[in-house]
Amino acid sequence: MSVSRSSGASRAGLALIAGALALVAGIGPACAQISSFSVGTDQPTSYPSNLTSWPDEHVTFFPSPQANGFLVFGSSAVTGGMGGAVALQTQNLQTFNLATGLGYAEQVMNPPVAFGSCNPSYNAEFDENYTGPGTVVQDPTLPPGNLIMIYEAENHCPGGVNVFDYYATAGLARSSDNGKTWPQPVDNVLGGQNRYPILSIATPQPTNPANQQINLGNAIPTAFVDGNYMYVPYESFQPSANDGLIRVARANLITDNVGGTLQFHKWDNGAFSQPGIGGTDSGVMPAKVCPGNERQPEISRNDALGRYVMIFVCIYTAPAGQAAWYYSTATSLDRQNWTPPQIVTNSLSTVFNPCMGASAGGTQFDGWYPSSVSANATQGHTLRTGQIYFLNGCDGGSMRAFDYRNFTITGGFATHDFNGDGASDILWRNSNGNLGQWLMNRAAILQATTLGNVPALWSVVAQRDFTGNGDADILWRDTAGNIGMWLMNGSQIASSTVLGNVPANWSVAGTGDFNNDQKADILWRDTAGDVGIWFMNGAAIQQSAVVGNVSTNWIIAGADVSGDIFWRNTVTGEVGMWVMNGTLIAKTADFGIVPLNWTIAGVGDFDGNGSTDILWRDTSGNVGLWLMNGTQIMSSAVLGNVPLTWSIVQTGDYNGDTRSDILWVDTLGNVATWFMNGATVSSVTTYGNVGTAWSVQSLNAE
Repeated sequence: MSVSRSSGASRAGLALIAGALALVAGIGPACAQISSFSVGTDQPTSYPSNLTSWPDEHVTFFPSPQANGFLVFGSSAVTGGMGGAVALQTQNLQTFNLATGLGYAEQVMNPPVAFGSCNPSYNAEFDENYTGPGTVVQDPTLPPGNLIMIYEAENHCPGGVNVFDYYATAGLARSSDNGKTWPQPVDNVLGGQNRYPILSIATPQPTNPANQQINLGNAIPTAFVDGNYMYVPYESFQPSANDGLIRVARANLITDNVGGTLQFHKWDNGAFSQPGIGGTDSGVMPAKVCPGNERQPEISRNDALGRYVMIFVCIYTAPAGQAAWYYSTATSLDRQNWTPPQIVTNSLSTVFNPCMGASAGGTQFDGWYPSSVSANATQGHTLRTGQIYFLNGCDGGSMRAFDYRNFTITGGFATHDFNGDGASDILWRNSNGNLGQWLMNRAAILQATTLGNVPALWSVVAQRDFTGNGDADILWRDTAGNIGMWLMNGSQIASSTVLGNVPANWSVAGTGDFNNDQKADILWRDTAGDVGIWFMNGAAIQQSAVVGNVSTNWIIAGADVSGDIFWRNTVTGEVGMWVMNGTLIAKTADFGIVPLNWTIAGVGDFDGNGSTDILWRDTSGNVGLWLMNGTQIMSSAVLGNVPLTWSIVQTGDYNGDTRSDILWVDTLGNVATWFMNGATVSSVTTYGNVGTAWSVQSLNAE
C-alpha cells in the first residue's frame, strides 16, 4: 500500500500549476469505462416448438433454486393461443422448457383480444392486443415472490378497426406468487389495479383508423431496479419526426407509490422532471454516436466493474442496411451520466427490410432484443463474461431463432475519482491542514480546487465511494480515535458526519466493496492481529463483523475496489491474498516469498483485464510489476530503475483509459505520472513543482 510522501509548496502554488495545465488540457467527455466489449459467434438454443414468436421482446433470467437454474420470462404467442407473457426454466442456459412443472401456465399473462382482432368490449384498453414483457423484477420493498412486470402494451384497434400499426404504452403489472398469476385486463385507457400504463406520449390513443398511420407511443420498455428506484429505458415514437434516441424514466417504489399506482417521471433535458403519462422527454446519451436510430435498450449493473451498462441496437441509416449492438456505461442512474456509446465488437450484421422471402411486414436482423446474463450474478446484474440472448430473424414474422453469443468485457474503473468522470483524481494536503484537489482528465489537470482547512489532529485515512453515486468520499480519523466522513459531490462537501469513536489499537487498514452492494466498506486491523469490517451505506454503519485473527507478522499491504485483501509477511517475505465475499474468505492464495528489500508500492489494474495487479519497488529504486489473472501471477516484469529521490505516492487511472497509472513525487516537490499499458510505460507526464509543504493523501486510496 502506498504511503503519503512530503511534497508541495503553498496552496497558491498548487492552484497556479494546476490552473495552467488545465488550460492546456481542455474539457472533453468522460472516456468509456470499458477497454473492450466483444461477443463471439451465434450459438443455438433449444426451446418449445409451440412458442411461435419466441422471443418477441427482451428476456429476463431469474436465478431460481426451484428451477435448478433459471426461471425465464419473455414474450411469445403459443400454438392455438394469443401472444403474451410466458415462463420457462433452464438448467444450463441452452435448453429451455416451459415452467409448467413449477406450476406455471403455458402463458401467464395475455391481452384480452388477439393481435389481428378487435372487440368492442376492450377497444379503449391500453393493452387490448399485446402484452409483451420487457423485464420482470423482484420488488425490493416487498417479500420475495412479489414481482413487477414492465411490458409493451399495444392497441391496434382505433375506432374498433384493426390496423397493423400500433399505439404503444409501457405497462406495469404485479404478481404476488412469483409470477404464476397476473391481473386480468380492464377495459380502460388507464387500466386497473396492478395492471396499468406508466409511460405514454402526449398524443392520446387514436379513436379512428384515419389517425393511425404510423406506430405511435412509448415502446420496447425494459427495467432495472437500483435500490428503491426502478429505471425504465424505452423508445419514443412521436407523430412528428422521431430523433431515434433512447429515453429513460424512473419511479421510487416507496415515495412514488400513490394509492397503489407507481407514478413514473421521464428524463427531460437533465432531470427526471416530466410525468410518465403524457410528459415530454429527451434522449439520455451524451452524443449521437450511433449512425442511425437507437433501439431496444437494456440497463444492467456490471458488478465486476462497478458501473451501469446500457446495451442497445443501433439501426444504421448512413449507410442503411446494417445494425449492431452498442454499449455505454454510467456511474449514476440518478444523473444519467452515460459515456459516448461504442460498438460491441463482432455484433455488426445485415438488416433486411422487409424480411427475406416476405413482401411486407417486419425487419430481419441477427440481434433483436439483446438480453444479457452472467450465470453467477443476480437478476439484472452481469460480470465480465456471460451471454447475450437475442432474436435472430424477422421481428414481424415466423422466421425466428433464439440464439446467444458469449460476451467478454475487459477494462477497469478509476479509484479516488471525485467527480465520476472515469479518471482518478489527486487529493492534496499541506502542513497547515489545507486540503486541495486536482481533478484529472486525460493526463492533464482539469481543475484545481481547495476544500478548506482541517485541524492537524485529523488525518485522511481513506478515499472511496461509500454511497455508490460514482464520486469518491473522504474518511477521516483524529488522534482521539474519532471517525469522520465527508460525502463528496465532485469538489463540494455534500455532508459531513462523525461515525463514532474507535479505540486507538484499531487502525483503518483499507477500503473496498466487500459485500458487493456497490458501496465501499471499511477494513480494520487491531494491534493483536484481529481483522474487522464495517459494512457501509454512505455514512451509516450497516453491520460490523470480525473476520478473524492473523499473526501480526502479516500486514495488510492493500485492498482493492472489490474488497480483496493483499497480505505481506514482514518476517519471511511471503505474499498472500484473500478473496472476500462479505465476511467470508471465499478463497486464499499464496504467491510465495519475495525478498524483503522489495515492498508493495501499490495495487491496481495496470493491464485493464479486471484483475488487481501488484506494484513493487526495492531499496535500490527498481520498479517491478506482477500482472495478475485473479489469484494467478500471469507475468512479472521490472519496469526500470528510478532514483530514490522519487517516491511512488499513489496508483490510479489518471487518464481514464481503464488502466492504472503510477503517480510520482520527488523530494523537491516535482510531480509526474507514468501512464501504463500493462507492464509498459506508454508515456510520462510532468505537472511541475509544488514545493515541499503539500503531500498527496494516498492512504487507502488504491
